[in-house]
Amino acid sequence: MRSIFTLIVELLFLNAMELFGIKERSALMISILIGAFSLAFCMDVENDRTSNYLKHELLLGYFCRLFMLYFDMYGHSIYVLPNSGADSSMFFAGALRVYNGAETGRTFFPVVMGYIFRWIGVSRLYGQFLVMLCSIVSFYLLARMMPYFHIPVSIQKSTMMIVAVLPNVLILSVVFLRESIVTMFITIALYCFVRWASSGKEVWFGISFASIGMAAFFHSGAAGMALGLIIVRLLYDRKKNQIHLRFANIVLATALSIFITFIYLNYGEVLFTKMARVDSLSDIANTNEAGGSSYAAYVGNSDSISNMIIYTIPRIIYFLFSPFPWQWRGFSDIIAFFGSSLFYILSVYSAIRCIINRRSDNHVLAAVILLIAIGVVFVFAWGCANTGTAARHREKMVMIFALLWAVSQDSFTRDDRHLRQQII
Repeated sequence: MRSIFTLIVELLFLNAMELFGIKERSALMISILIGAFSLAFCMDVENDRTSNYLKHELLLGYFCRLFMLYFDMYGHSIYVLPNSGADSSMFFAGALRVYNGAETGRTFFPVVMGYIFRWIGVSRLYGQFLVMLCSIVSFYLLARMMPYFHIPVSIQKSTMMIVAVLPNVLILSVVFLRESIVTMFITIALYCFVRWASSGKEVWFGISFASIGMAAFFHSGAAGMALGLIIVRLLYDRKKNQIHLRFANIVLATALSIFITFIYLNYGEVLFTKMARVDSLSDIANTNEAGGSSYAAYVGNSDSISNMIIYTIPRIIYFLFSPFPWQWRGFSDIIAFFGSSLFYILSVYSAIRCIINRRSDNHVLAAVILLIAIGVVFVFAWGCANTGTAARHREKMVMIFALLWAVSQDSFTRDDRHLRQQII
């Protein structure tokens, strides 16, 4: 609560400066405000009884992001972070136009940031700090979700450590882009689903859908998570903690998935663009073969439902796991593979192993989370055809795969115990 109170006071202070016509926002002043919040955040983490055992991981994630924030702002002469530079400058310029009186923007994100700047004044450093805080909300909610599944503390700590330092996640958490905000709302939706799975209270399921709606305002591809939740409601019995693979339910879920995605990709500009005021169709429907990182030639197109049936699995594989070694064009692609793709490969592998072996009490929940992940990946995968865009979009759902990794890792520990008992 100290950090929330500190943030509110800072926003009111900056608003007072704006009201009195004080436009100067020096880096030193903003850094002092960020330092004050950081101190309050450290005190909150230290005194949080529910997540105190994860305090080192939470603080590591926070300060790694804070370091990356300052590096992005002042380290361009050393190295320009991927997805920074032109993209983030374009969004910042859009926010400035809204701040200066334009009522609309190309996407929803600069509109929101423009109105925030009207409130607190223009400071790109503090604006990106607010974006970074959205990623901290996601990171903290991951810590709050894992105990619901009785995941061993050692696995919780290792999962938090991995997410704290994943390079691509770190970068996208702090640059002036919408990724952190979309990730936050997707994570809130996942957290509410976990609360529903634990308590059965339908209000949590409703809040989960509302959060997906908020994410879709920033990028309508996030609506794919709603598809995942619908599939789960068709197949998952929460009370018995079982998945009922009835033929009718499977056919209905599959047909619904294909139909919704086909309509979205081919008619989404008419149905969604005006509502969400995002450039999602030019972004998410990027299926051209331009650029050296394109894999469009290998994954087909969405011109027909038969194509979608044939190419769905290749689409998902390339979206989650590229750049594969045969796609590497240089050192940056190698970093992207080991710093991003490998995490998703291992998460999916461990989840499948957990589901097949059924040694963990969480194998059903691993299957449920995987279904949710497939729902949102299904939509994004059909709207993406190059490794750069894939790496950027899949990080929006990083907390889903982090929770999937944590839940399925429990099966590994149980396998180890079983093996040690056999040896003894």
